[in-house]
Amino acid sequence: MANNRDDFSLATKELLANRVGRRCSNPKCQKLTCAANTDPDKITNIGVAAIFVPQQRVVQDMMKV
Repeated sequence: MANNRDDFSLATKELLANRVGRRCSNPKCQKLTCAANTDPDKITNIGVAAIFVPQQRVVQDMMKV
């Protein structure tokens, strides 16, 4: 089965994260997506680069199967 994900490069993920202040873009959430780590050389990152796909595209992709 083909990979239908919209995968982002690391550079794009970093740019998007920085543009939104490393906060969740869900208006009901807005939590920070990264924080300090117990290891001083690392950060804890819970952010995930995602794109919302229009329902029409999802249906079209399902019809191709």
